[in-house]
Amino acid sequence: MKKCIYIATHIPFIPPKSKLYKPIQVGSMIYPNLPYLKKNFIILPKPLDFGAYTVKEQYALCHHYQDYEISEKIVQKLYPKYQDDFTSISNQKQLYCWNMFIMHWDLLKDYCNWLFPILETLEELLNTNNMIAIISVYLVF
Repeated sequence: MKKCIYIATHIPFIPPKSKLYKPIQVGSMIYPNLPYLKKNFIILPKPLDFGAYTVKEQYALCHHYQDYEISEKIVQKLYPKYQDDFTSISNQKQLYCWNMFIMHWDLLKDYCNWLFPILETLEELLNTNNMIAIISVYLVF
Protein backbone atom coordinates (compact mmCIF):
# COMPACT_ATOMS: atom_id res chain seq x y z
CA MET A 1 0.00 0.00 0.00
CA LYS A 2 1.35 3.41 -0.98
CA LYS A 3 1.67 5.74 1.98
CA CYS A 4 2.02 9.49 2.09
CA ILE A 5 1.64 12.34 4.52
CA TYR A 6 -0.27 15.39 3.32
CA ILE A 7 0.86 18.76 4.61
CA ALA A 8 -1.88 21.40 4.53
CA THR A 9 -0.52 24.90 3.87
CA HIS A 10 -1.68 28.33 2.79
CA ILE A 11 1.80 29.86 2.55
CA PRO A 12 4.94 28.96 0.57
CA PHE A 13 7.37 26.66 2.35
CA ILE A 14 10.03 24.10 1.51
CA PRO A 15 8.52 20.64 2.08
CA PRO A 16 10.67 17.71 3.21
CA LYS A 17 12.57 16.11 0.34
CA SER A 18 11.00 12.69 0.88
CA LYS A 19 8.33 11.65 -1.64
CA LEU A 20 6.34 10.55 1.39
CA TYR A 21 5.29 14.18 1.97
CA LYS A 22 2.80 15.95 -0.31
CA PRO A 23 1.83 19.59 0.27
CA ILE A 24 -1.82 20.58 -0.26
CA GLN A 25 -2.85 24.19 -0.73
CA VAL A 26 -5.75 24.91 1.64
CA GLY A 27 -6.13 28.66 1.21
CA SER A 28 -5.49 31.13 -1.58
CA MET A 29 -6.37 34.60 -0.36
CA ILE A 30 -2.77 35.74 0.20
CA TYR A 31 -0.90 33.28 -2.07
CA PRO A 32 -3.30 32.18 -4.84
CA ASN A 33 -0.80 30.32 -7.04
CA LEU A 34 1.24 28.01 -4.84
CA PRO A 35 2.64 25.02 -6.76
CA TYR A 36 0.87 22.47 -4.57
CA LEU A 37 -2.08 20.14 -5.02
CA LYS A 38 -5.30 22.11 -5.38
CA LYS A 39 -8.69 21.46 -6.96
CA ASN A 40 -9.77 18.01 -8.09
CA PHE A 41 -7.89 16.43 -5.23
CA ILE A 42 -9.78 13.99 -3.01
CA ILE A 43 -8.61 11.95 -0.04
CA LEU A 44 -10.70 8.84 0.62
CA PRO A 45 -10.59 6.23 3.39
CA LYS A 46 -9.68 2.65 2.57
CA PRO A 47 -12.47 0.90 0.68
CA LEU A 48 -14.60 -1.61 2.56
CA ASP A 49 -14.01 -5.12 1.20
CA PHE A 50 -17.13 -7.31 0.96
CA GLY A 51 -15.15 -10.51 0.43
CA ALA A 52 -17.07 -12.93 -1.79
CA TYR A 53 -20.02 -10.55 -2.25
CA THR A 54 -20.53 -7.76 -4.73
CA VAL A 55 -21.80 -4.39 -3.55
CA LYS A 56 -25.24 -5.29 -4.86
CA GLU A 57 -25.26 -8.72 -3.15
CA GLN A 58 -24.06 -7.23 0.15
CA TYR A 59 -26.82 -4.62 0.04
CA ALA A 60 -29.41 -7.33 -0.64
CA LEU A 61 -28.16 -9.32 2.39
CA CYS A 62 -28.12 -6.42 4.85
CA HIS A 63 -30.79 -3.99 3.68
CA HIS A 64 -34.07 -3.80 1.74
CA TYR A 65 -33.11 -4.78 -1.79
CA GLN A 66 -36.11 -2.93 -3.25
CA ASP A 67 -34.47 0.32 -2.07
CA TYR A 68 -31.41 -0.54 -4.15
CA GLU A 69 -33.52 -1.14 -7.21
CA ILE A 70 -35.37 2.15 -6.69
CA SER A 71 -32.04 3.94 -6.31
CA GLU A 72 -30.84 2.48 -9.59
CA LYS A 73 -33.99 3.64 -11.38
CA ILE A 74 -33.56 7.14 -9.95
CA VAL A 75 -29.98 7.30 -11.22
CA GLN A 76 -31.16 6.06 -14.63
CA LYS A 77 -33.79 8.78 -14.77
CA LEU A 78 -31.84 11.73 -13.35
CA TYR A 79 -28.36 10.88 -14.67
CA PRO A 80 -28.63 8.36 -17.50
CA LYS A 81 -24.97 8.77 -18.45
CA TYR A 82 -24.03 7.25 -15.06
CA GLN A 83 -25.91 3.98 -15.59
CA ASP A 84 -22.78 2.09 -16.68
CA ASP A 85 -20.93 3.44 -13.62
CA PHE A 86 -23.79 2.35 -11.34
CA THR A 87 -23.64 -1.16 -12.83
CA SER A 88 -19.85 -1.29 -12.58
CA ILE A 89 -19.87 -0.26 -8.91
CA SER A 90 -22.70 -2.70 -8.18
CA ASN A 91 -20.52 -5.55 -9.43
CA GLN A 92 -17.40 -4.59 -7.47
CA LYS A 93 -16.45 -6.30 -4.23
CA GLN A 94 -15.18 -3.14 -2.58
CA LEU A 95 -16.81 0.22 -1.90
CA TYR A 96 -15.83 3.59 -0.46
CA CYS A 97 -18.49 3.88 2.23
CA TRP A 98 -19.77 6.39 4.72
CA ASN A 99 -19.38 9.53 2.57
CA MET A 100 -16.08 10.30 4.29
CA PHE A 101 -13.61 12.34 2.29
CA ILE A 102 -11.49 15.43 2.17
CA MET A 103 -11.93 17.56 -0.93
CA HIS A 104 -11.96 21.10 -2.17
CA TRP A 105 -15.15 23.04 -1.42
CA ASP A 106 -16.04 23.41 -5.13
CA LEU A 107 -15.89 19.63 -5.61
CA LEU A 108 -18.01 19.11 -2.51
CA LYS A 109 -20.67 21.49 -3.84
CA ASP A 110 -20.68 19.64 -7.18
CA TYR A 111 -20.95 16.30 -5.40
CA CYS A 112 -23.84 17.50 -3.21
CA ASN A 113 -25.63 19.01 -6.22
CA TRP A 114 -25.40 15.58 -7.87
CA LEU A 115 -26.23 13.46 -4.80
CA PHE A 116 -29.06 15.31 -3.07
CA PRO A 117 -31.58 15.13 -5.94
CA ILE A 118 -31.08 11.35 -5.84
CA LEU A 119 -31.60 11.21 -2.06
CA GLU A 120 -34.60 13.56 -2.14
CA THR A 121 -36.29 11.47 -4.82
CA LEU A 122 -35.47 8.29 -2.91
CA GLU A 123 -36.96 9.74 0.27
CA GLU A 124 -40.19 10.54 -1.59
CA LEU A 125 -40.48 7.04 -3.05
CA LEU A 126 -39.56 4.83 -0.10
CA ASN A 127 -42.04 3.65 2.49
CA THR A 128 -40.42 3.86 5.92
CA ASN A 129 -43.53 3.08 7.98
CA ASN A 130 -42.58 -0.55 8.70
CA MET A 131 -38.82 -0.11 9.00
CA ILE A 132 -36.99 -0.78 12.23
CA ALA A 133 -35.01 2.17 13.59
CA ILE A 134 -31.59 1.29 12.14
CA ILE A 135 -32.99 0.66 8.67
CA SER A 136 -34.99 3.87 8.75
CA VAL A 137 -31.70 5.74 8.34
CA TYR A 138 -31.44 4.19 4.88
CA LEU A 139 -30.31 7.40 3.24
CA VAL A 140 -26.91 7.13 4.90
CA PHE A 141 -26.26 3.84 3.13
